[in-house]
Amino acid sequence: MRIWRIALISALVPVAVTGATPSLAETPPGGTPTAASATAALPASPVSTRSTASASTTTSAATAASLVKPRVKTLVKLRRQGGFIGVDDLVVVYTDGCTRLTHRSAPAVKRCLTGTDLRKLRADLKRLKLGRSQTQPPGADLYKYTLTYHGKSVVRYTLPVTWRPVIKRLEKLLNG
Repeated sequence: MRIWRIALISALVPVAVTGATPSLAETPPGGTPTAASATAALPASPVSTRSTASASTTTSAATAASLVKPRVKTLVKLRRQGGFIGVDDLVVVYTDGCTRLTHRSAPAVKRCLTGTDLRKLRADLKRLKLGRSQTQPPGADLYKYTLTYHGKSVVRYTLPVTWRPVIKRLEKLLNG
């Protein structure tokens, strides 16, 4: 959609600025413009046309770009799976403080954190040490935590000390 808007604007702006299309007064009664009327509509200086057209195109492209939302990156992602009842929960927190929550098989819910909650989460993330993934220990009733931060995903079944505050905050989002 964005590409089409930019292409349309860049195609229409030079036509509007240069006046290359004949007006109704210059069109003969038959409806077909003549070569003389088309060239009469063009400005005399091609240099000024280029600079005006490029300035207008740049301005239009900047305006179109400001209308498009910037892409928001993922701050942290937690996936909790397993347990007795087969839980499959997902929490994604974006850099702008908004979250996407998927609890079990329910549809995704979008919420935004308060400024205080986002600051506390970021403080916990600064102290986080991801470490290495853990192999699945024996047992049937275990939770598998997959935490993704700074593009690195780590799987754990027992939570290290630095993970606990982060997991607690993210689970609070899921449950509350």
